[in-house]
Amino acid sequence: MSPFGPFYPPRMQASINHAERLARVLLEEESRTCDARHVAAWLVGRAGELERFVEALVTEWRGGRRGPDATAVALDSYLATLHDGLAKRLGVTGPRCCGTDNVTTETPPRRDEHGALLESIDRLLSNLEG
Repeated sequence: MSPFGPFYPPRMQASINHAERLARVLLEEESRTCDARHVAAWLVGRAGELERFVEALVTEWRGGRRGPDATAVALDSYLATLHDGLAKRLGVTGPRCCGTDNVTTETPPRRDEHGALLESIDRLLSNLEG
């Protein structure tokens, strides 16, 4: 059973919803990637990894080993790490799955240098909007 869904205290639910949106985008982007091997290698399995991480946190929360706020903080930290990975590998500066608090400061590559990569980023951003 997926750990995603409306099953959690509000603070924790917001983080889990964010993780679900990001996992969906990662999975879709993985299926379309890629012209660059380093991007494909980073994306392959990343959505599943995120889902397993959420499952582990939820298991700790359900077992009383972690409170909802601590669970949300741990998940938010992991999501920030994934955002940094997106920024580094895809040049994404602010995935739309995120609020402005989670926007990375990485600068995207210039279009003339990485045309195919930026097309992939455009697809990613349009998926996040939808």
